[in-house]
Amino acid sequence: MNKVKDFFSNINVTIGKKIRTSFLILILVILFNVLYTSLTLNTSIGVLNTISNDVNPTLTVLRDFNRLITDSKTYSTNWVYISTYKKDKEKLAEIHSTIYPAQKEKILSMVDQLALEEEREEIRSIVDAFELILADQTTVMESLQSGMDYEDPMTVFICEDLIESNIVPQSDDLIDRLNATIAVKNQHSDELKETMQESFSSLTINIIVLGVLAAVFAFIISNWLSRNITLPIKSLQDKISQIQLGKIPESIHVKNRDEIGSMSEGINSLIEGFTSSSEFASQIGRGNLNANFTALSSEDVLGNALLSMRNNLTRVIEETNDVVKLAGQEGQLDSRINVEDKDGAWKDLAQAVNDLLQSFATPIMEVKRIVSAMAEGDLRARYEGQGKGEIKQLMDSLERALVNLSTLISNIVSNANIVDESSVEMLNASVEMNANTDEIASAIAQMSSGAQNQVVKVDETSTLVEGILSSSVQMGAKAESINDAAKAGVLKSERGRAMIENIGSAMGEIDTYAKETYTSINVLTQRSAEISRVLGVITDIASQTNLLALNAAIEAAQAGDAGRGFAVVAEEIRKLAEDSRNSAQEIEKLVEDVQKDTQQASKVMETMNKSVSTGSSATTEASVAFQDIAESTNQSLALSEDIVNATKAQGQDISQVVSITESVVVIAEQTAAGTEEIASSATELSSGMNNYSEKSERLTKVAASLKEFASQFTLR
Repeated sequence: MNKVKDFFSNINVTIGKKIRTSFLILILVILFNVLYTSLTLNTSIGVLNTISNDVNPTLTVLRDFNRLITDSKTYSTNWVYISTYKKDKEKLAEIHSTIYPAQKEKILSMVDQLALEEEREEIRSIVDAFELILADQTTVMESLQSGMDYEDPMTVFICEDLIESNIVPQSDDLIDRLNATIAVKNQHSDELKETMQESFSSLTINIIVLGVLAAVFAFIISNWLSRNITLPIKSLQDKISQIQLGKIPESIHVKNRDEIGSMSEGINSLIEGFTSSSEFASQIGRGNLNANFTALSSEDVLGNALLSMRNNLTRVIEETNDVVKLAGQEGQLDSRINVEDKDGAWKDLAQAVNDLLQSFATPIMEVKRIVSAMAEGDLRARYEGQGKGEIKQLMDSLERALVNLSTLISNIVSNANIVDESSVEMLNASVEMNANTDEIASAIAQMSSGAQNQVVKVDETSTLVEGILSSSVQMGAKAESINDAAKAGVLKSERGRAMIENIGSAMGEIDTYAKETYTSINVLTQRSAEISRVLGVITDIASQTNLLALNAAIEAAQAGDAGRGFAVVAEEIRKLAEDSRNSAQEIEKLVEDVQKDTQQASKVMETMNKSVSTGSSATTEASVAFQDIAESTNQSLALSEDIVNATKAQGQDISQVVSITESVVVIAEQTAAGTEEIASSATELSSGMNNYSEKSERLTKVAASLKEFASQFTLR
């Protein structure tokens, strides 16, 4: 197996030829499958057309003809034996006039299309036989047209004989022959369907087999393409993806001798070049600028660029080290890298180093200037440059320090002036406060005397309020009694109103039942009148039946012995008609008695309705009166409850007044005690004012010292 794979791999064929050959084989398999399927479907379609164009229309026409024969037999039989059934007569006439002619045209058109001569002759003979049946039916239809025709025994006998001897047996025979023909057609249809089913089953199996073969060929082709094209391309894609990520993959094992093999060899050369270049770049990245590296050729762009990068990097690092050493170790902040002989990124790097040194030198020089001014007491100097990062934070901090220091000294000067002015005002105020304390002591003595009088008056007020509270309690008890009596009145009026309403409801129900009874009696009267009318009709029918029976007996007597049996039947019918008339007369008499009784009951119910209506009106008036009483008692109850609530509220208010007066007494006593305490505090306040004057003098001296210190600084 491996030898076969190696053989196909070593074939020197392009990828395009491999793909075209593979798809050509697959297309041939698919075309063979489509061709075989088309042939099988054409055969099945021919069978299906035979069923739809020949068998199915023939069966439909034969079944309709069978149904037509059955219906004509049924309707012609009903024409003779059921003379009053007009719908069947109309349907039979319609069959003769319109349905059969149209059906015959379809049958003859179908017969011309049949393939077998035997079938055509059989159906034509059935049509001819049915036309003979239609002729017999026409005789029956013409013989029995009216009721008088049905009374002719001979006509009826002839028609019955046609039905039983010709029409029915011949129709049954035609139906059997049609059923046999339909059975043959059904068998032929089933055979065709079976043939078509076998064809479809064979087609399904062949499609499955060919589909499996196509799938196998497709699998073999896809597997072969995958091994010869997809897998090598996937390997190349993996290597290229690793190179895109910056990785250096391993070399590719080349098997194919086509375009993919050539691409693989080119990728291997690229991998070898990347490996040596990446190793050299790694040495440079680790700081080994003396690593050995040789370009692949003079056209090796990457190798020559790496060598140029190493030379430039070595020169820039040496120059940068020299400048940093001068600035950092020797303090020469004005030393710079020469940028005239550099280009591109190397020039940008040298300029960036110079800018870095400049960014450090400028803030340091500014800080030196500001600190020198601060040492001389001049706080007006500020940083005027543009800084960033931590240098900007340093300058901002220095700026805030200068501002805060200036603000502090300014505040000291301002506060010293304020303290000086305040101390003078405090001295003047202390003199005035000493005079005011004497006046306060005199006023407090008068307040203490007034507080004692207030305590006495409040005690008298509390006694009066307690008396009012006792009277309010007695009035509340009487209001409760009135409220209880009002509640009892409301309950009794409610009971009376409920009783009247129950009586009114009962009277309403009696009135309703009386009206319904009156209505029922009226209906009964109407029904009895209808019964009398019906009995009259029955009596008339009995009389007519009696006359007909007499006529029949006379006709039978004239017929002699042949009509003797009919005379006996006519006599029995006459007796039954006489008995029916007598019974109807008895029932009519009973109905008249019932009508008299219902009329009397109707008058009694009318009188009772008037009495019930009068009682219902009286109960309605009584209910209204009790409703007024209930409303009055409810109003009395509401007023009594308002009085009770008012007395309760008044008692609560008076209780609050008592509580308040007691609180006023306590407050008055506290006020008297407080005035005495204020008098002693006024004495202590006078001695405190003397100490206040001494501290004001000391504060004036401190303010003068602060003003002298702040005058040494120069501020903005």
